[in-house]
Amino acid sequence: GLRTRQNFTETQVKMMSEVFQTRPYPTKEMIMELGRLMLVPEERIKVWFQNRRQRLRSVKNINHPER
Repeated sequence: GLRTRQNFTETQVKMMSEVFQTRPYPTKEMIMELGRLMLVPEERIKVWFQNRRQRLRSVKNINHPER
């Protein structure tokens, strides 16, 4: 259904960003752990990482238009 996009708090984003810097592809265990710490469904964390990787790729393409 149509549910409002729940935004992460600054603290949550900071936590996920720190993980992302070392592990852009976190394991299921890491996602479960983040979900427990942040009290957020694992699915939403998984999606955040997917979006973050996607954003990273599109930024790279803008900076290096070698194709």
